[in-house]
Amino acid sequence: MINVAAVATAGPGKQPHALAASPRLALMVASAVGGLTTWFRLAAMTSFSNDHFVHLSVAQQWLLGDWPLRDFADPGMPLMYAASAGAQWLGGPTLLSEAVLVAAAFGVSAA
Repeated sequence: MINVAAVATAGPGKQPHALAASPRLALMVASAVGGLTTWFRLAAMTSFSNDHFVHLSVAQQWLLGDWPLRDFADPGMPLMYAASAGAQWLGGPTLLSEAVLVAAAFGVSAA
């Protein structure tokens, strides 16, 4: 909450210390919430639904050099393929890289 009395007595061009620190505090809280959410989602993940394997298989085809529409049918989710391909490129062609990607997406959306 904004302290109206502190804003009124701060004078023109001056901000009270509490208001100046609030963006930093908000960033710290958002980072903590995002990090905890990522950790929780990664720790609580027990399996993948069949929906994950649709874009996961296309991402693996991308990494092996295939092109959409030329080499395979593309249902039209290029951002999802690119995110999964990037995670597999960084973390290796395992399900752990997909789990980290999904947990990080939940963490970013929670922050």
